[in-house]
Amino acid sequence: MTEHFDIIDEDDNVIGKAARHECHGNPKLLHRSAGVLVFNSRGELLMHKRSMKVDTNPGKWSLSAWGHPGVGEGYEHAAKRELKEELGIEAKSLKQLFKLVYRDSVESEMFCIFRAESEGPFKLQED
Repeated sequence: MTEHFDIIDEDDNVIGKAARHECHGNPKLLHRSAGVLVFNSRGELLMHKRSMKVDTNPGKWSLSAWGHPGVGEGYEHAAKRELKEELGIEAKSLKQLFKLVYRDSVESEMFCIFRAESEGPFKLQED
């Protein structure tokens, strides 16, 4: 099944939709991304190393959890879903930290970054 994303303008208004492979190959297609920084009570940050199977930045270190909202899905909902899928935890509360646009030669994303707190235990996605 092909994954689709909302295409947005610089003000984060939805102006269309496109398949994941189109978005990750055409920097003209600005799309949304949600990331979470998970800290424990000692202020330590959980980071993860990206799978070698992903289509962008394989094997690189990243935020605690990261992903794309699906068509019609909000940033916070996507962030909570990614925490469950990637770390096996339920977010009790998320605090939105900031949003910014990132562009490179391959893609363009509007990042929305959240903060969460958890002591685990974590159940990491196998891949």
